[in-house]
Amino acid sequence: MGHQKKTELVEGSFLEILKYKRIDRIVAYAFIIYMCSDLIRSILNYLIPVFSGKAMLISGTMNIVLFSLIIVAFVGTLQKNKLRVWPIYLFAFGTIFLSAILHPEYRDWFQHREYGVNLMIFPLSSGIWMLLFVGLFSDKKKLLNCLLLSAKPLFIYYILLFVRFWMRGYWVTIDYQGNEIRNSYNLDFGYNMAFCCIVFIYLYLKSKKISYACASLLGLLIMIMGGSRGAVVGVTLFIALFFIQRWRTMQNRTRKMEIVFGIVFGALVIINIGFEKMQEIIVSIATRMNISGRLIEMILSGEILSDSGRNKIWKISMEIIKENGIRGAGFYGDRYIIGKSYYWGYCHNIFLELWIDYGTIIGTALIIILVASIIGMFIKNQDNEWAALLIIFLCCCVKLYLSNSFWYHKFFWGLLGVLGLWMKQNPITNKRLVNKNR
Repeated sequence: MGHQKKTELVEGSFLEILKYKRIDRIVAYAFIIYMCSDLIRSILNYLIPVFSGKAMLISGTMNIVLFSLIIVAFVGTLQKNKLRVWPIYLFAFGTIFLSAILHPEYRDWFQHREYGVNLMIFPLSSGIWMLLFVGLFSDKKKLLNCLLLSAKPLFIYYILLFVRFWMRGYWVTIDYQGNEIRNSYNLDFGYNMAFCCIVFIYLYLKSKKISYACASLLGLLIMIMGGSRGAVVGVTLFIALFFIQRWRTMQNRTRKMEIVFGIVFGALVIINIGFEKMQEIIVSIATRMNISGRLIEMILSGEILSDSGRNKIWKISMEIIKENGIRGAGFYGDRYIIGKSYYWGYCHNIFLELWIDYGTIIGTALIIILVASIIGMFIKNQDNEWAALLIIFLCCCVKLYLSNSFWYHKFFWGLLGVLGLWMKQNPITNKRLVNKNR
C-alpha cells in the first residue's frame, strides 16, 4: 500500500519563503511589503529623520521599491500560469478617465487633500493594486503563506497603536465635517485588527497551537475596546464559513449530523435566553473584566443595532441612483453629492457604489458576476487552501457593506485576484461543472 502524502500546514513562515525559487521570493517580498506598507511607513516616519513628516517622500520611496520588485517579478513570471489582471485594470482606469472627462465638476474630488486619486488610487501601496500583487502568484500555498505571514508583524504594529490610544485615552479621527476630533473608537483600527484575528483563528483551528488562540483572543479584546462593531461581524462570519467549509468536506456522515444537531441546539438555547439577556451577560462579563469600548457602550445604551447615520447616507445614495439611472454617475459620483453633507463622501455600501458608478444595468451585472463567482467558488472548490484564501479575503470585505469604498479597499481587490487565480488554475474543474449543468 502506498503512503498517502500528508498535506503540510501553511502557517505563515518566512523560512518557507527562503526555500522558494528566486522569482517566487521576489513576488513574496513585494506582496509582504505591500501588505505591511502602513507599518513600513510608520517606521520610516519615526525612525529615520529625513523621512519625518514627509508623506510624499515616503510614498515615493515605497513606490520605487514596489515598482522595481513588480517589474522583476512580472518579467520572471511571464511564462507561468499567473492571472492576467490588465483587462480589469483597463476597465477600472477607463472608468476613472471617462469620469474625469464627462464630469469636470468632480475635479475637486479628484484632487481632494485626502481622497484624491494621486493619494488613494495611483500609489502602489493603494488598495486597488492588491489585485496585481495577488495575480503575480502561481501557487496558492505561496500566496496563503505570505498572507498569513503579513498578519504577524501587523498584529504587533496594531497592538502598539492600541497602547498609544490607551495611554492617551482617545483616537484622533475625522468627523463628518472634516474636523479632527477625539474619539473613543477607530473604525479602521477595528477592521485592521479583525484581519489579524481572522488569521490567528484560522491558524489555531488548523494547528491547535495555544499561541495562536491567545493571539486571537488578545486581538478580539483589543478590537472590541478600540474598534467598531462591524469588525466583529467579519470575525463572526469567518468562523461560520470556516466551519461550513469543514462540514462540507467532512466524510463522516454521523459526525456531520452531530454538528448539525449541536448548532441547532445552540441556536435554540440562545433564542431561549433572549437577546436582552445576552446583552446583560456580555455587559456583566465586560464590567467584571474592566473592559470598555464603543461596542460595550452601545450594548449598555441599547444602541447596538442603530445605523449610526448610515440610513441618511443610503437615502442620498438611492436618490443619486434614481437620478442617473442606466448611465450612472461615474467614478466619484457619490462623493460629489454625499460629500456636500459628509466629509468622506462615499456611500458606505459596495452595492450602492457599483450602481452609482456604473448605472443600474452594468452595476447589476457586475454585482451578479461578483456574487455568483464567490458562491460558485465556495460550492465547487474542495481544496482547503483555496477555501482559506476565499474566506479570509471575503470576510475582510465585510467593511464594504457598512463603510469605505471598494476603490480603496485592498481586500476587495485581493478577493478578485483569488477568484481569478482559482478559475485560471482550475479550468478542468470549472469545465466539468459547466458540462454537468448543460
